[in-house]
Amino acid sequence: MNKNKSRGLNRSITFSVVLSVVFSFVFVPVFGAYAASTIGTNMSTTGTFLVQPASDSTTSVRFQNAAGTNYFVANSTKGWIGVNGVPSTVFEVKGTASASWLMTANSLQVAGVASVAYSRFGIGATGHSLAATDDVLFAGLVEFDDNAFFDAKVSVSGNFQTSGRIRAGSASHSFTGDLLLTSNLTVGSTTASNSVYAAEFGSTATTSILFGDTTTPFLGTCFQLRDTAGTWVFARIIANAWVINTTSCR
Repeated sequence: MNKNKSRGLNRSITFSVVLSVVFSFVFVPVFGAYAASTIGTNMSTTGTFLVQPASDSTTSVRFQNAAGTNYFVANSTKGWIGVNGVPSTVFEVKGTASASWLMTANSLQVAGVASVAYSRFGIGATGHSLAATDDVLFAGLVEFDDNAFFDAKVSVSGNFQTSGRIRAGSASHSFTGDLLLTSNLTVGSTTASNSVYAAEFGSTATTSILFGDTTTPFLGTCFQLRDTAGTWVFARIIANAWVINTTSCR
């Protein structure tokens, strides 16, 4: 074989090898790999890394550890992302997670995946028309180990219990407004002796009730009562004697 033919054959073989390499490493990544592939070393790209499944599913994209356990799952059917498990909402982390700050532009849902218009802890439903994102419902027990401040009205549908004093206003045992009771008032006992009394005062010892001025000049004590005829009468103690007449206390 002459030298020209030999050189031509070498060029033809070299071109075929180069063409094969180019098609193997350029065109396959561009047009996609349509069969199961394994990469035995690191893979990096200076451009866009696109993962597009042939068909959508709840686990179309998965990252696994060496044991084959999923730690990142993408649901391409609904556009959901899950960490440490299959997601059941847009973004779900199964397990303990931490964040330096938690900010949300919408309502906050804790211990549940069904969202409502208001924020809530638990899955209970509002019974008082909560509707805004800054309205909060606690479906379970709530404990405050420090002071709690309410700048508006407070409504209690059950018992209100306290181991300390009840203060209204700036002084202990004082009220700056009216105290309105729709049921009987019982003082000194946990139960009323008879429901016919609008108010009852009692104790296990001598029941002492103080009515009167605490500073001079002493103006005395006056009670406004209604007699059996329906007329208002006024009772005072004047010089150690009860005096009942129609002279108003005010």
